[in-house]
Amino acid sequence: MAQAPRARLQWLTRGSRTHSLPRVTRPRPTPLALCLALAACRDPRVARGDDPRVRYEARTLTDWRGRVRFAWPRSAVHLRFRGAGLSARLTDTPYEDSLRDTDIVGVEVDGGPMRRVALRDGTRDYALAAGLAPGEHTLRLMKLTEAEVGTVRVDALTVSDGGALLAAAPAPRRRMLAVGDSITAGYGVNGPDASCGYGAGYNDASRAWVSRAADALGAELHVIAWSGRGVVRNYDPAVRETLPDVFARPVPTEPEGRCDLRAWRFDDVVINVGTNDTSRAGFDARRFARELASFVRRLRALYPAARVVLAVGPMLNERGPGADCFPRAQVLAAATEAAAAERRRGPCAVSVLELPSATPDEGCGCSSHPSARTHARMADQLVAHLTGLAERLR
Repeated sequence: MAQAPRARLQWLTRGSRTHSLPRVTRPRPTPLALCLALAACRDPRVARGDDPRVRYEARTLTDWRGRVRFAWPRSAVHLRFRGAGLSARLTDTPYEDSLRDTDIVGVEVDGGPMRRVALRDGTRDYALAAGLAPGEHTLRLMKLTEAEVGTVRVDALTVSDGGALLAAAPAPRRRMLAVGDSITAGYGVNGPDASCGYGAGYNDASRAWVSRAADALGAELHVIAWSGRGVVRNYDPAVRETLPDVFARPVPTEPEGRCDLRAWRFDDVVINVGTNDTSRAGFDARRFARELASFVRRLRALYPAARVVLAVGPMLNERGPGADCFPRAQVLAAATEAAAAERRRGPCAVSVLELPSATPDEGCGCSSHPSARTHARMADQLVAHLTGLAERLR
């Protein structure tokens, strides 16, 4: 290793005589020594987004500065700390094709009610918890809005004076994957009725049916859902990429990204598609059935031990196969055949769950989407269905 240049230091003594210090050669510090020195200077109350004590319930991307990004709805950050409060430095980046909304996150402290926090464009500091009693606390931060709203980045976490960040509780043993569209993402669930249109404030992934079911079952949940997307075609014909096209992305709005999809193990895979495929006249039932079966095979190959549930959604109508739009019978037939095809390929747990349309007393959310009451009923149906499957497979 090259040596540092020799330095000749001088000082002035009483009597004004100048003396020289001995020549000293100082080796350059090693990278490890620099890291240890920086760690010693760093505030122990402050942690980077990628700190190993933080647990993420989502697909994430980490940059070289230790900042962690996520975009899929219902992505969550789990924290445990000792102290009176905790703040986070978060960066919200609206999606360039969005309506320039900013993301909304939910903050839940010690398992209490979830508080909604509207983020602002750019990097800001947010007080997530304050004025807490002495002792240990847990905090869950959840992205309530969809990927088309924006991407959230966790830059740093700071515990109040005298506190400390602790290792988050380990992930639950049970893990679920939910693939779907606006229904699974919680579109319009907070809306007063069917007359309200799109609005980030009306969306809430935490109140969506699969999210409720995962919480009831004590399971970790990964949600891969995007409003308007289908298996073969989308609600907006100008949008070309379907759910299977974006499925492998850690941030769905970034086409260059790819996940190691085998890095996770899922006990349950819930798929609810078909509403957008059937939203316009000219629905090709045979093509939809073929592509749905292909998508199910793809997921089965990735997660062969998982129980797979093909849900037939509540926004499909009850009319017969000749209906122009939203034909429930044809989507049900495609799901039933896809499940049967997998069972013919070998022993597996692939089933169909039919979710009836909303009843008049349940009302509607925005744009005739399921209301909070309908989502709650659907969650109960899914919990009962999964519980029954587990019991039969014992």
